[in-house]
Amino acid sequence: MLGILRYWLAVLLAVIASATAVAQDSIEADVLLNATSPSLVKMIGDDETMQTTLNTECADMLVQIDGMNMSKAYTVWLTMLSDLEQYAVNMNYDINGFKLWLNVYWNADGSIRQIIFYPKPNSRNVDFSHFIDFMDKYAQSYVLPVTHTACFSHYGSASFPTFYDQLLKKE
Repeated sequence: MLGILRYWLAVLLAVIASATAVAQDSIEADVLLNATSPSLVKMIGDDETMQTTLNTECADMLVQIDGMNMSKAYTVWLTMLSDLEQYAVNMNYDINGFKLWLNVYWNADGSIRQIIFYPKPNSRNVDFSHFIDFMDKYAQSYVLPVTHTACFSHYGSASFPTFYDQLLKKE
Protein backbone atom coordinates (compact mmCIF):
# COMPACT_ATOMS: atom_id res chain seq x y z
CA MET A 1 0.00 0.00 0.00
CA LEU A 2 2.81 2.40 0.90
CA GLY A 3 4.45 1.68 -2.47
CA ILE A 4 1.29 2.67 -4.36
CA LEU A 5 1.05 5.94 -2.41
CA ARG A 6 4.69 6.73 -3.21
CA TYR A 7 4.07 5.96 -6.86
CA TRP A 8 1.05 8.34 -7.07
CA LEU A 9 2.91 11.00 -5.11
CA ALA A 10 5.79 10.77 -7.60
CA VAL A 11 3.35 11.02 -10.53
CA LEU A 12 1.63 14.03 -8.95
CA LEU A 13 4.96 15.79 -8.39
CA ALA A 14 6.01 15.08 -11.99
CA VAL A 15 2.74 16.56 -13.30
CA ILE A 16 3.14 19.67 -11.14
CA ALA A 17 6.77 20.11 -12.25
CA SER A 18 5.76 19.78 -15.93
CA ALA A 19 2.90 22.26 -15.58
CA THR A 20 5.21 24.74 -13.86
CA ALA A 21 7.78 24.43 -16.66
CA VAL A 22 5.11 24.95 -19.34
CA ALA A 23 3.69 27.97 -17.51
CA GLN A 24 7.17 29.46 -17.11
CA ASP A 25 7.85 29.00 -20.84
CA SER A 26 4.54 30.72 -21.62
CA ILE A 27 5.35 33.66 -19.33
CA GLU A 28 8.81 34.00 -20.86
CA ALA A 29 7.30 33.97 -24.36
CA ASP A 30 4.81 36.70 -23.39
CA VAL A 31 7.59 38.84 -21.92
CA LEU A 32 9.72 38.31 -25.03
CA LEU A 33 6.78 39.19 -27.30
CA ASN A 34 6.09 42.39 -25.39
CA ALA A 35 9.78 43.28 -25.39
CA THR A 36 10.01 42.93 -29.18
CA SER A 37 6.79 44.78 -29.97
CA PRO A 38 6.36 47.66 -27.54
CA SER A 39 3.03 49.42 -27.43
CA LEU A 40 2.66 52.68 -29.32
CA VAL A 41 0.17 53.84 -26.67
CA LYS A 42 0.82 54.74 -23.05
CA MET A 43 -0.93 56.64 -20.31
CA ILE A 44 0.65 59.93 -19.23
CA GLY A 45 3.04 59.18 -16.39
CA ASP A 46 3.74 55.56 -17.39
CA ASP A 47 7.13 56.39 -18.91
CA GLU A 48 8.16 59.97 -18.18
CA THR A 49 11.67 59.49 -19.59
CA MET A 50 10.28 58.40 -22.96
CA GLN A 51 7.81 61.31 -22.97
CA THR A 52 10.56 63.81 -22.20
CA THR A 53 12.66 62.36 -25.03
CA LEU A 54 9.72 62.55 -27.45
CA ASN A 55 9.00 66.15 -26.43
CA THR A 56 12.59 67.03 -27.32
CA GLU A 57 12.92 64.95 -30.49
CA CYS A 58 9.48 65.84 -31.91
CA ALA A 59 9.46 69.48 -30.88
CA ASP A 60 7.89 70.69 -34.14
CA MET A 61 4.17 71.10 -33.64
CA LEU A 62 1.48 70.16 -36.18
CA VAL A 63 0.50 73.82 -36.56
CA GLN A 64 4.13 74.76 -37.41
CA ILE A 65 4.43 72.47 -40.43
CA ASP A 66 4.78 74.21 -43.80
CA GLY A 67 1.44 75.24 -45.24
CA MET A 68 -0.38 74.85 -41.92
CA ASN A 69 -2.23 77.45 -39.97
CA MET A 70 -4.42 77.03 -36.91
CA SER A 71 -7.53 76.27 -38.97
CA LYS A 72 -5.82 73.65 -41.18
CA ALA A 73 -4.12 72.00 -38.21
CA TYR A 74 -7.45 71.81 -36.38
CA THR A 75 -9.08 70.21 -39.43
CA VAL A 76 -6.25 67.65 -39.66
CA TRP A 77 -6.64 66.90 -35.93
CA LEU A 78 -10.42 66.50 -36.21
CA THR A 79 -10.02 64.31 -39.27
CA MET A 80 -7.68 62.00 -37.35
CA LEU A 81 -10.14 61.82 -34.44
CA SER A 82 -13.00 61.13 -36.86
CA ASP A 83 -10.93 58.37 -38.49
CA LEU A 84 -10.30 56.94 -35.00
CA GLU A 85 -14.03 57.04 -34.34
CA GLN A 86 -14.75 55.23 -37.61
CA TYR A 87 -12.05 52.66 -36.81
CA ALA A 88 -13.81 52.04 -33.48
CA VAL A 89 -17.11 51.46 -35.28
CA ASN A 90 -15.40 49.03 -37.69
CA MET A 91 -13.78 47.19 -34.76
CA ASN A 92 -17.08 47.17 -32.80
CA TYR A 93 -15.41 49.06 -29.94
CA ASP A 94 -17.52 51.73 -28.24
CA ILE A 95 -15.55 54.93 -27.54
CA ASN A 96 -18.58 57.18 -27.07
CA GLY A 97 -18.28 59.04 -23.80
CA PHE A 98 -14.47 58.96 -23.80
CA LYS A 99 -12.90 62.32 -23.04
CA LEU A 100 -9.12 62.41 -23.20
CA TRP A 101 -6.05 64.56 -23.24
CA LEU A 102 -3.88 63.28 -26.09
CA ASN A 103 -0.25 63.81 -26.99
CA VAL A 104 0.37 62.35 -30.45
CA TYR A 105 3.85 62.05 -31.93
CA TRP A 106 4.20 61.30 -35.63
CA ASN A 107 7.19 60.18 -37.65
CA ALA A 108 8.20 62.40 -40.56
CA ASP A 109 6.12 60.20 -42.93
CA GLY A 110 2.93 60.76 -40.89
CA SER A 111 2.90 57.33 -39.25
CA ILE A 112 2.22 57.37 -35.54
CA ARG A 113 5.32 57.10 -33.40
CA GLN A 114 3.60 57.28 -30.01
CA ILE A 115 0.29 58.23 -28.42
CA ILE A 116 0.24 59.29 -24.80
CA PHE A 117 -3.14 59.94 -23.19
CA TYR A 118 -4.89 60.62 -19.93
CA PRO A 119 -8.62 60.38 -19.27
CA LYS A 120 -10.42 63.55 -18.27
CA PRO A 121 -12.30 63.44 -14.96
CA ASN A 122 -15.67 63.46 -16.76
CA SER A 123 -14.73 60.62 -19.12
CA ARG A 124 -16.68 57.41 -19.24
CA ASN A 125 -15.11 54.88 -16.90
CA VAL A 126 -13.57 51.94 -18.77
CA ASP A 127 -10.86 49.33 -18.44
CA PHE A 128 -8.04 51.33 -19.99
CA SER A 129 -5.93 48.24 -20.70
CA HIS A 130 -8.53 47.34 -23.38
CA PHE A 131 -8.51 50.92 -24.63
CA ILE A 132 -4.70 50.83 -24.89
CA ASP A 133 -4.89 47.60 -26.93
CA PHE A 134 -7.51 49.14 -29.22
CA MET A 135 -5.51 52.37 -29.65
CA ASP A 136 -2.32 50.43 -30.27
CA LYS A 137 -3.91 48.63 -33.23
CA TYR A 138 -5.16 51.94 -34.57
CA ALA A 139 -1.74 53.59 -34.12
CA GLN A 140 0.00 50.78 -35.98
CA SER A 141 -2.26 51.17 -39.01
CA TYR A 142 -2.99 54.91 -39.21
CA VAL A 143 -0.93 57.36 -41.24
CA LEU A 144 -1.69 61.07 -41.05
CA PRO A 145 -1.93 62.63 -44.54
CA VAL A 146 0.77 65.12 -43.53
CA THR A 147 4.54 64.78 -43.84
CA HIS A 148 7.39 66.85 -42.47
CA THR A 149 11.18 66.90 -42.46
CA ALA A 150 11.30 65.44 -38.93
CA CYS A 151 8.97 63.91 -36.38
CA PHE A 152 6.29 66.26 -35.08
CA SER A 153 3.58 66.34 -32.44
CA HIS A 154 0.28 67.74 -31.29
CA TYR A 155 -1.15 68.10 -27.81
CA GLY A 156 -4.90 68.30 -27.66
CA SER A 157 -8.05 66.84 -26.31
CA ALA A 158 -10.65 64.52 -27.72
CA SER A 159 -14.26 63.80 -26.91
CA PHE A 160 -16.29 61.07 -28.52
CA PRO A 161 -18.51 61.23 -30.42
CA THR A 162 -16.71 63.96 -32.36
CA PHE A 163 -19.72 65.18 -34.36
CA TYR A 164 -17.17 65.74 -37.13
CA ASP A 165 -19.79 65.85 -39.90
CA GLN A 166 -21.71 68.64 -38.17
CA LEU A 167 -18.49 70.60 -37.61
CA LEU A 168 -17.59 70.36 -41.29
CA LYS A 169 -21.01 71.66 -42.33
CA LYS A 170 -20.45 74.78 -40.20
CA GLU A 171 -17.14 75.59 -41.92
